[in-house]
Amino acid sequence: MYLLYWYHGRVGKVLGSSIITAKDGDIVPIKYDKLFALFKAKGINTTKIRQEKIIGQGTLSAIKNGTGGLDAKTINKLCALLDCQPGDIMEYIPDEPPAPQEGE
Repeated sequence: MYLLYWYHGRVGKVLGSSIITAKDGDIVPIKYDKLFALFKAKGINTTKIRQEKIIGQGTLSAIKNGTGGLDAKTINKLCALLDCQPGDIMEYIPDEPPAPQEGE
């Protein structure tokens, strides 16, 4: 299990105390559909989120595309704003196992 973070415009994974940076274009296995559903349910638009400097435009685009993640400080701000828990705004999607090869 690893924690995703957004660091200097790149997506990375924290494994214990080691940091592994994902390659550009990698798909992050955390989905933020729940976050956008909460925004809609609470009448919060993404313009307000950007103007209040909770999440920047680049990060918003990245989490919508599945190529970026949120750091702990941003998750904390969002949970306080939305009165929720981290699991209410994001979901881990495990990697699909590789398809078996012929003869296996």
